Amino acid sequence: MMEAKIVDLQEWVSFGGGGFGESYYNKTDDSVILKLNKPSISASKAEEEFLRSKAVFQMGIPSAEPYEFVTDGQRYGMTVQRIQGKESFGRIIADHPERLEELAGVTAEYAKALHSIPCNTESFNNLALRTREMIMENKVIPDNVKARLAGYLDELEPANTCLHGDLNPCNIITANGKVYWIDLGDFGYGDPLLDFNILSHMSGYGPNPLLKHLFHMDRKMLTHFYQSMGRQYFGPRPRLGYAGAQGEDVPHCPDHGRKGHLHVAAVLPCQPALSSGKETHDRHQPLYRRPDVNRPIVVPPVQERNEYVTRFL
Repeated sequence: MMEAKIVDLQEWVSFGGGGFGESYYNKTDDSVILKLNKPSISASKAEEEFLRSKAVFQMGIPSAEPYEFVTDGQRYGMTVQRIQGKESFGRIIADHPERLEELAGVTAEYAKALHSIPCNTESFNNLALRTREMIMENKVIPDNVKARLAGYLDELEPANTCLHGDLNPCNIITANGKVYWIDLGDFGYGDPLLDFNILSHMSGYGPNPLLKHLFHMDRKMLTHFYQSMGRQYFGPRPRLGYAGAQGEDVPHCPDHGRKGHLHVAAVLPCQPALSSGKETHDRHQPLYRRPDVNRPIVVPPVQERNEYVTRFL
């Protein structure tokens, strides 16, 4: 394990925190921020997140540069490049709800670009395995649902696609006309549907106070973002030809499946649509699954890393 540099919190000013830690500005250097995890997160886990974030930055993916692995004596974390004037998409949408569709579309485009990059499977985690661990450790999901979700994960085709690992509207930011990914400690590889996992899970199970704290949105708005991003990522609502009634539209479910593709609801529960006066689909039951598990999932074509950087920076 690498040695963590000790930081003196007298030199830093807290400006907020998330679900897993706290962030600080430096009193004399406005080019750097300090991010410390909660004490419950081990030094080895924090080190893994630091090294993973550094590797992502070195790949050329637009993100803040990690500087040093640090500790205040109790908590571990890192110092990171401060991107001046940044705003998260979550905060912008909370302040300007009329921009939700627009920013969901931008997120979808950046996600597709990220998902076009092949990932070094020796350097990063298999997110299907990590998702399985998260499901099994969850104390809210019933055991029978856990077993069903684990079965859906088994149906995902192996893939070396780069994934953010915690894709949500507060982990994509904008500053000075550029867009960046942040909080890349869970970066890994696998089927792109896994990157919809966090939005599906949180919009279905997260209590509103927690959602407002983490994403600046309540469940209704977060679900709207999730559905809009899915539509703009995958295309229009599919028409079923092999599951459900022939030729019927997918009813009351996030519009981001495609015929012949495993629905994201098969990774984590399907959520009710934002409609009124209509029955909603059982959120624990996916509307359809790929009938032939040997048929490969179609993912965006692989592009060279420099093409990604040229396009988005």
